[in-house]
Amino acid sequence: MRAISPRQRFELVENIKGNLKAKALRRVWIPKPGRDEKRSLGIPTIQDRARQALVKSALEPEWESRFEDTSYGFRPGRSAQDAIGRIYSAIKIGQYSKYRTKVVEPGETALKTKAD
Repeated sequence: MRAISPRQRFELVENIKGNLKAKALRRVWIPKPGRDEKRSLGIPTIQDRARQALVKSALEPEWESRFEDTSYGFRPGRSAQDAIGRIYSAIKIGQYSKYRTKVVEPGETALKTKAD
């Protein structure tokens, strides 16, 4: 991606203030790994990406403060490994009944079956 000039940045900011309707995505077809099929990938314009970032930066602090500390799904700075680490540390100190967890060994599935 190329850098934009200061004048282009100013014009981008002015355009973001105006029209709120998103432009059409540029559709690119990319091959699926190991197959002959292709899948579509929609690429938004720079203006739409800037508007998305602006909305995200406005909403994220408010919603982050409302989430529980034990929530790890699709949150900035948190991952599945963080959630697993929290579960293991809770098990070590004896709080595991609070979380209703099942430790899954490699090859097992975490889904409940009728036999459970």
